[in-house]
Amino acid sequence: MKNFMNNMKKIKIAFIYKENNVFLLGNHFDNTYFHFFMEELRKDESIIVTDFPTKEIFDASILKNKFDII
Repeated sequence: MKNFMNNMKKIKIAFIYKENNVFLLGNHFDNTYFHFFMEELRKDESIIVTDFPTKEIFDASILKNKFDII
């Protein structure tokens, strides 16, 4: 099975989020979003997650044709 996974194309994900999002900091009482987006999603060997923490404005033109999912 591992050989099959090595031959598959990896899915490239651009994860854009506000850098001070309380749910993604890991110290909020409700850590559901944090555990899914920052930990569990990244455990899948067929997925590559690239973080783009932002303040207010994000120039999405830097993502052009580099990611499968935004």
